[in-house]
Amino acid sequence: MAITGNPRSKKTGRKVQEFVEGATSARGADYDKGTKKGNKRQISLTIDPELLRWLDDTAKEFGTSRAGVISTLVAKAREKGYLN
Repeated sequence: MAITGNPRSKKTGRKVQEFVEGATSARGADYDKGTKKGNKRQISLTIDPELLRWLDDTAKEFGTSRAGVISTLVAKAREKGYLN
C-alpha cells in the first residue's frame, strides 16, 4: 500500500515527500510478535486522548493512516538514536 498525500501547498508537498521517504520497508519479516499482516505485524496500542487527537490530525494532514505516522516516527527516532 502506497502512502499518498493531498498537499495543499508546496510546503505541505515537501512534508509529504519527506514523510514518504522516511517510511520503512518490511524488515525482520520473520519476527513472530503481533498478528501477521502481509510483511508487517499488527499490534495494539493504548494512547492518551490528546495525543490521539494530534495523531489523527497529523495523519489527515499527510494523507496517511495512524499506523503510518506511528511507524515512520518510531523509525525516525530509532535512526537518529533516540531509541536504542
